[in-house]
Amino acid sequence: MAGETSLSQAAALISRARLLVGVDTGLMHMGIAFAVPTIAIFGSTCPYLDTGRDNTRILYKALDCSPCRRRPTCDGRFDCMQEIGVEEVLGNARELLA
Repeated sequence: MAGETSLSQAAALISRARLLVGVDTGLMHMGIAFAVPTIAIFGSTCPYLDTGRDNTRILYKALDCSPCRRRPTCDGRFDCMQEIGVEEVLGNARELLA
């Protein structure tokens, strides 16, 4: 559905989701606001660590260059995002859906 919905349609979908996996965008923040189990992935932006929700997991790798605030010093590789693997995301998803 990415790119196929208006903001209000996306909000409606998120409010009914069983799980949201997202990066530091407004849509990811909607998941937390709607109390939808959320995996929040942060890389080049500074994460908040306390969401006030037990059903949210923050994934962030604090590298020496993090957060670069979208001005990467890694030649655009975004090592901070590369460090977050599929298995880590899936493991957190399984925990949240259990």
